[in-house]
Amino acid sequence: MNSQLSSCVKLPNGLTGYFDCNIGTKQGCVSSTIIFALYINDLVTHLKRHCGSGVFVQIMRLCLQMTLQLLKKRLGNYKHRLIEFMSQSTGMQLNLDKSKIMVFRNGGPLRHYERWFYNEMPIEVVSFYRYLGSFFTPKLCWTKTMDTLAKQATKAMGTIFRYQKYFGYFNHKEAFKLFDTVVKPILMYSSELWGHQTCDKIEIVQVQFCKRLACLNQSVPNSFALTECGRLPLSVAYMLKCVKYWITLTQMAPTRYPRQCYVMLRRLDDSGRVTWATFVKRTLFSNGFGHAWISGEVENDSAFLTLFQNRLEKGRHMKIDRTYMYYRFCPICLQRNVYCIENEFHFLLVCPVYADIRERHFIDVWLRNYISEHLFVQIMSDTNIESIFALARYLDAAVKL
Repeated sequence: MNSQLSSCVKLPNGLTGYFDCNIGTKQGCVSSTIIFALYINDLVTHLKRHCGSGVFVQIMRLCLQMTLQLLKKRLGNYKHRLIEFMSQSTGMQLNLDKSKIMVFRNGGPLRHYERWFYNEMPIEVVSFYRYLGSFFTPKLCWTKTMDTLAKQATKAMGTIFRYQKYFGYFNHKEAFKLFDTVVKPILMYSSELWGHQTCDKIEIVQVQFCKRLACLNQSVPNSFALTECGRLPLSVAYMLKCVKYWITLTQMAPTRYPRQCYVMLRRLDDSGRVTWATFVKRTLFSNGFGHAWISGEVENDSAFLTLFQNRLEKGRHMKIDRTYMYYRFCPICLQRNVYCIENEFHFLLVCPVYADIRERHFIDVWLRNYISEHLFVQIMSDTNIESIFALARYLDAAVKL
């Protein structure tokens, strides 16, 4: 029983004597959450009883507006001090150091009536609020969140390179395994909310890691650094997480809060308001999946996400909009009405305009082999110095042509 709790303190010389604990519960006790839920349930019941207005999400009323109204007046009757009296009667204490208020709007200074009090003490109105590692701002902009994640990931990246002093230099595979385990999860945090757009500050962390690992100068183009290390832009990962969360929302039960909030956001989008749902819609349409947004669901989650990821990966070159596939075809082959994506494999082994150059510079073993993905991998991974120079001469001549 909570009325019979006793504790002691562990000291270097042993344990102190036991003393009674008449307030609170033991650390980690499951009953603490139940007790808090009972308090919140009573508070919500009282708010609904006295609540004349609020914010509606589908069939549910969130009493946020009335809650703030009850805190607004410094002195007043029972109704205006309901939260204060509820806390006093139940023994619940409100920590004003951790309790803040943020006004959501497009900007401007606080108005004279935007002041709130609790127990005659002012509650601080802030320009941002951190909740579960993400920063909420009055304009619902995620820039501060992404800046913070990039800084935290940069520190973690520096830790990986400091490990080399103790364990020796990491090879390519080891280094990126550490990056994907230690750094990438930090960069991906809460990307379900902001991952609908490319963030340069998030991308630059991986680019810097690639340049440092490959000993490349900072002036080297970022795309070259990623290609050298065989890495995809992080946008492929966080856009995938954002769309995956959208699929989760569409499959939730209609009674779930997140589902009802999503339905509200979609209706606001239909009326012309820009919301999170608007950005998801743009992401789907720009990648050729507008039909999924229109239907509001996908038939096979795994197959859809795999296809979506492949579409993101294929459309990363030259920053060409994925809706304009025509411009990613090889212009030489298009003249012969042959539609081939101009990627590394096509440039190295397939395109006929470079046939003479291949005959002059490729080594015999390459020319005798059947053109395939296996041959491409063989050429790109050949460590023979003569083969490397042969490939370099081909690339030089092909680029000049």
